[in-house]
Amino acid sequence: MALSLIVLLTGLSVCLTAGCFFVEQAEQAREYRSRTEPFDAWEGPDRVQDSYKTLEADGMTECFASDFKDTYFYYLVTTEDGMRIVRGRGETPPEEWLGLMDYFYGDWEDGAPEPLTLRGIARPVDEDVLSYAVDMVNYAVGEEFLTEDMAEDVFGSMYLDTAGKPGGGPGTRLAWQLAGAGVLIVIVGGAGLFWNWRQWRRAEAALNVDMSGYDGEVFENGDPGAGDPQAAGASSFPAGYETGGAGREAKIRQALQRVEEKDLEQEQQGEGRVPESSVGDDCVGASASAAAVPANSAPAPHRPRMFPGLLGAFGGSLAGVAVWVFLGQIGFIAGLAGFVMLKCALDGYRRLAGGLDRRGAYLCVAVTAVMLTAANGLDYLITLCLAYFQWECSLDTVRYVVTHYFTLMGENGLWGGFVENLLVGFLLAAWSSRLLLKAILFGG
Repeated sequence: MALSLIVLLTGLSVCLTAGCFFVEQAEQAREYRSRTEPFDAWEGPDRVQDSYKTLEADGMTECFASDFKDTYFYYLVTTEDGMRIVRGRGETPPEEWLGLMDYFYGDWEDGAPEPLTLRGIARPVDEDVLSYAVDMVNYAVGEEFLTEDMAEDVFGSMYLDTAGKPGGGPGTRLAWQLAGAGVLIVIVGGAGLFWNWRQWRRAEAALNVDMSGYDGEVFENGDPGAGDPQAAGASSFPAGYETGGAGREAKIRQALQRVEEKDLEQEQQGEGRVPESSVGDDCVGASASAAAVPANSAPAPHRPRMFPGLLGAFGGSLAGVAVWVFLGQIGFIAGLAGFVMLKCALDGYRRLAGGLDRRGAYLCVAVTAVMLTAANGLDYLITLCLAYFQWECSLDTVRYVVTHYFTLMGENGLWGGFVENLLVGFLLAAWSSRLLLKAILFGG
């Protein structure tokens, strides 16, 4: 328990450190967003965006390119210094941009419009965007006016992202990493404390049952007070038992070990007893039946609870999901993770349900099959996200991949590999778990 407490406190400390980083970065971001400076198309990608960049646009083309998600669209704007690339969010440009577009294409009849101040942050331009910009200019001019070799000299190496805001610097990513690690450590420490608490409660209950048969047994037959140890001034506990300290802890451990041995023996033999609550006072022969039962007989084992057991099975199978995804990302067939998943599901069911019967074993097998499919889907989801991160690494990309998951799987021809990987995974999982499955399902 001490180790779990240390882990929990460590996780809380990491989360607190991440919170301090977030506060610091938020203050820094507010300071950055209060400053502005002219947009420089050649400032370089390594510069921290510590202020808003602005430019005065007096003309604008229609959209000439978009990202793969159709979320951001690129435009060319004319300024006193030449043409620059601007990116906006959404397929429909803002209303104030429409006047600049009309003027650029000669549809403006009221003279030159007032220059419009555009504000955002500078980002590096991809080569394909520069190529599309060259095509746009050549199409507008009607001849091969520009070449791709001239693109960076004409448009610059940076574009103005009007949807972006100055951030808090590189410390923001560190804050998120610390927060994630802290939450994970807190979960591990909390789970450890919960597990130790359950073990302690179980040990206490086992000790109470183990001590219930000692009264009246500490005296020799025929001695005064044999049936009433309190009348003779004797202790109701056996010799060598202490009410506190190391003696009590040792006794708790011995009692818990005896109960676990009994549970294991009952699970192996498949024996069960009729609960005492099933015998009512109004049943015929109830008194005779009660008299036939020894006074010191052990209480009937309860039937495992299905709903808490299912929660434990799902929670335990998450370990197998993590192993499956890890093996899949490093290029291995992840079917052997099915054995880990089934083993952890059975263990989670047994711990939260209070036992494992055949019904629970069938449920754990079903949970494992569902989680194997989910793990395979998560593996392909991560693969798609990593593939699309080469264009833009952001939460928007993750959201796009999640919402278009089935479409992207079909467009990239991944369904065949998905099914093949899943079938191989099921076969390897069944083969590696065959002895365990035979033991829990068929009793062999």
